[in-house]
Amino acid sequence: MELVQVSKRVFCLAGATNIGVIVSDDGVVVLVDSGLDSSSARRAVRAVSDRGWTVGAIVNTHAHADHIGGNAEIKRRTGSSVWAPGFEEAWVKEPFSEPFALFGGARPPSGLMNKFTLAEPCGVDHIIDHGETQVCGVTMRVESLKGHSPNQVGIIVDGAFFCGDAFFQCDQLSKHVIPYNVDIGSHIETLGRLSQIPAEVVIPGHGGICDEPESAVEANAKRVRLIEECVLEEAGGGATSETVVSRVCSRMGVTPRTIAQYYLNSSALHAYLSYLESTGSLRVELSGDGTVVWLRGRGESR
Repeated sequence: MELVQVSKRVFCLAGATNIGVIVSDDGVVVLVDSGLDSSSARRAVRAVSDRGWTVGAIVNTHAHADHIGGNAEIKRRTGSSVWAPGFEEAWVKEPFSEPFALFGGARPPSGLMNKFTLAEPCGVDHIIDHGETQVCGVTMRVESLKGHSPNQVGIIVDGAFFCGDAFFQCDQLSKHVIPYNVDIGSHIETLGRLSQIPAEVVIPGHGGICDEPESAVEANAKRVRLIEECVLEEAGGGATSETVVSRVCSRMGVTPRTIAQYYLNSSALHAYLSYLESTGSLRVELSGDGTVVWLRGRGESR
């Protein structure tokens, strides 16, 4: 993991999941997210200590395993406090919630019980709210970035904007053809606001640092529209949720290689079904044989 300087006191520890490093005047560091696991945690602590700094706090943008997986190890090694947004905070403390939710609220199979979906539990010391706040002597602005997760936030310090997984860069979109988002309406609203958030540099959770993220944000919005159209076309004739998932994945050339990939795609597409039902474009009914099916909204052709 490479420590890249963004401004005088803001750095990015670049890796599979980027970790923000913000240094106070006293040499106390606030980390933004902690990476996937204890290995990421050890590299982050080493990178900080090699500069003569100490880790004072971790601020999590959201509670997915690849962003909180290093929390517990860093907290053990440094005694740092942990800050997280409301709702997300419960998942940081009880990360079993992630695979549990992916499997529809039932005990998940073994394919969902690995470090990519199940982080080590970690206590949370403070819930972080939107607006301006201070953490370990660092003044930061917290922006709501809901959509990818229920209460994801972004962190702005000295013009550097750590935006979690509010959007994926174009090369990431090639890899994640159906980006994981749990609330499509909120995700659309967040994408629309990103250009209005004052920042000189944007550091997403994955991929390189962006000076001009507009094209990537538009690519994400375009992908949302494409998936929305596919789901509407495949669901509107009375298809089950599983049929919609299968058809849309096939149309978009997505073949899950693991159980976790299947359920991530399934959950993401269920979010589109729910969104389209909320807009009236789809309706959901229980058929005569007891099957739940999706149909065009009332007044629309089927």
